[in-house]
Amino acid sequence: MILSQLVGRPIVDTHREKVATLKDVIVLINQESGTSEETYPHLSGLLARMAGRDVWIPASQIAFLTEQQIQLTSTKLNLERFVRRDGEIMLGYDVLDKQLVDVEGRRVVRVNDLALGRIPGEPAVRLVAIDISLRALALGALFLEW
Repeated sequence: MILSQLVGRPIVDTHREKVATLKDVIVLINQESGTSEETYPHLSGLLARMAGRDVWIPASQIAFLTEQQIQLTSTKLNLERFVRRDGEIMLGYDVLDKQLVDVEGRRVVRVNDLALGRIPGEPAVRLVAIDISLRALALGALFLEW
């Protein structure tokens, strides 16, 4: 799944009725683990626009997330305004079209798009690649300074 193709998509409830529009995708950077979770951050939730406000939809409430469909597990949503938590990165706002340092190539690169996907054997959606030009560069090769 490509971030730029997801943003702006409708988010539907279990009855397939539109309840919000996707504004951004949020991943959690676990800086202490030293595992694949650090290399490929997992989806923490979605930032959605609903009734004129930005609301948080946790990953646990997402039934389907594809480029064609974003469906929730319920018809109920928490309408509290979104507040960013420690370690959360908003992919569209914080990373897309920004410059990052590629420590392997020792150069500055511009992020043209981001890819989300599942690692074989794991159910969680993760940030799996960053497109810096015509090819995607695995996130593990980048030094992200937040």
